[in-house]
Amino acid sequence: MIWLLLSVLLSTTLFVAFKLFSKFSIDVFSAIIFNYLTCFVLGNMYLGSQHILQVSVIHEEGFLPIICMGMFFIGTFFLMGVSTHKSGAALSSMVSKMSVVLPVIVAMVFLKEQIDAIKLVGIALSLLSVVLITNRSNEGTKFNWILILVFIGTGVVDTGLNLLKNKHFVFWGDAKMSTLLFFGAFLSGIIIIILKPALLKKFDLKSAVGGFLLGSANFFSLIALFKAIDFYHGKTALFFTMNNVGVVLLSTLVGLAFREKITRKGYFGLALAIFALILLN
Repeated sequence: MIWLLLSVLLSTTLFVAFKLFSKFSIDVFSAIIFNYLTCFVLGNMYLGSQHILQVSVIHEEGFLPIICMGMFFIGTFFLMGVSTHKSGAALSSMVSKMSVVLPVIVAMVFLKEQIDAIKLVGIALSLLSVVLITNRSNEGTKFNWILILVFIGTGVVDTGLNLLKNKHFVFWGDAKMSTLLFFGAFLSGIIIIILKPALLKKFDLKSAVGGFLLGSANFFSLIALFKAIDFYHGKTALFFTMNNVGVVLLSTLVGLAFREKITRKGYFGLALAIFALILLN
């Protein structure tokens, strides 16, 4: 349970970081690149003599799928940014959170996880709570096909992380796997910069500091998520649902500090989310 709480708390910290980026006019893309670089460096420091800065790791089983999954991270981020611009933050956020159904379905179908009726009701109520909490009736929203990609991309990331953990690669422990994932994400960022060198003009000290702080929390956020997956082994469908709704719940409460308004439906959604979490435990 402690790892679930840490995963929710650290994931919410990332939400707060992005809010602060907006407040201090920090370029998000630049900060994201520095964030992944920080995660990679921090991971190798954490590993010490077991660092992955060795050519031999390329030949270890699991290297390719792990680094490819890491490269997928930043793509999902960009999709979220585009959808927010085209369809609004509320609708984009709701779609990304609803994508939890993908890891849930994969866990039940391919990992053969068993879920009783009460837990299924809890999952359904948690999804409904997300819709109620993230819905903003006063925000102009417009459905765009990019939202489908956001749904798929976000769901694939959670599903991929779960499947990687369930493969039980001997060489890749949580810290090593996290470090390689973040290297893949950083590598994809470098490729984007090579394709669009104009992005370098936005790199400055503020984005470096913001990225460092974000990366410090992001690295341990992924470690906590992996530890929680281990703890909920055989019940990861429940974990991803609880983690998802927990982040929405806590992020909404933190949002009050940024003077974000909650609708009546939102308050009902918060109560429903708490009830759903009770059913899921």
